[in-house]
Amino acid sequence: MDLASLVCAWLADRIVTSKEERGAEDRLQAEIDRLKVEIEDLKDEKDT
Repeated sequence: MDLASLVCAWLADRIVTSKEERGAEDRLQAEIDRLKVEIEDLKDEKDT
C-alpha cells in the first residue's frame, strides 16, 4: 500500500468514526433533553 492509499484509508476511517461519535452525541443530547422535560413535569406535579 502506498502512502496516498494509507492516508485515504485513515481519512475514511476518521470520517466514519466522527459521524458515529456525532450520532452518539446527538442521541445523548436528546436523552438529556427528554430527562429535563421529565424533571420539570415531576416538579410541576409536586407543586400542585
